[in-house]
Amino acid sequence: MTDETIDSELRRFVVQYEVAWATHDADVLSGLFTDDADIISGPEPRVAGRKAIREWWAAYFEHVEPGVRMGLTVSATRLLRPDVAVVEVVASRDDLAGASPRARGTWVVVRANGKWKVAALRAIPPEGGAGGPPMRRTVKY
Repeated sequence: MTDETIDSELRRFVVQYEVAWATHDADVLSGLFTDDADIISGPEPRVAGRKAIREWWAAYFEHVEPGVRMGLTVSATRLLRPDVAVVEVVASRDDLAGASPRARGTWVVVRANGKWKVAALRAIPPEGGAGGPPMRRTVKY
């Protein structure tokens, strides 16, 4: 498989994630994570495991108006091994004037059974630090 083919696969996976986010369905979105995945979003505590990630997304989506969408722009992909890659994204939300960048993320993704899944997701403010209010709310477990 060529680097170009893998880059295309990874970009399609990011679109799949974006579409899953648009459903505001924590089950669908958490299904794109490995069983042992984790998320760290800015200053928020680490969320570990698909079940906890599902609960975290469910709590987050309770505060998101129906129809709100998140746009993800891939800024870079890098293959570490044939089944492990790093994907850099910039996130924006269309409910904001101008849909300015809200966060940037680093995803470690793994491929198993022909499908990519997020193993680790890190989200931080966009370059320049101006991102407005946080994209997520603190959820206590």
